Amino acid sequence: MVDVYSNHYDIFNMLSGKLSDIIKRHEGLSLITYRCPAGSRTIGYGHNLDANPLHRIDRYIDHYLAATGKITQDMGEWILDQDILHAGIAAEQITPIWYALNYARRAVVISMIFNLGVQGYTKFQCMRAALNNAMYQEAADEMRDSDWYYQVGPRAEELAQMMETGEWI
Repeated sequence: MVDVYSNHYDIFNMLSGKLSDIIKRHEGLSLITYRCPAGSRTIGYGHNLDANPLHRIDRYIDHYLAATGKITQDMGEWILDQDILHAGIAAEQITPIWYALNYARRAVVISMIFNLGVQGYTKFQCMRAALNNAMYQEAADEMRDSDWYYQVGPRAEELAQMMETGEWI
């Protein structure tokens, strides 16, 4: 699998440590499936099983979950790494100024895609327009002026601050 993503190694390598810590703090870990607030079957660190069935990522983990009704912490970590990588690849593809963004702002975009999915993230048209014009304060303000901001609470404010300042929290 590393060969498939070799062009995106920097996304995984440079962001996965700090970004995975942020996502772990926001999502928490569940070794058994549960329904997220949106009603999707979820496991690990917020992995949406309905949108991304495990058999598409790793058949062994899929079979293990089916046989035992749970996953291990190591499996949850591996799934999270894959989810960050996939969200990072999507972020790079849909963000025209991706390479002009510092790593904290890239992490914001990836975290939002992780949380909302690509379709949900693309609905933030005003925020994305501000971001693509390097208007980071306006992008942060647009994040704060959304239903998502009030639905996810402190997570959204943390990401808005990172967008605004360009600094890791």
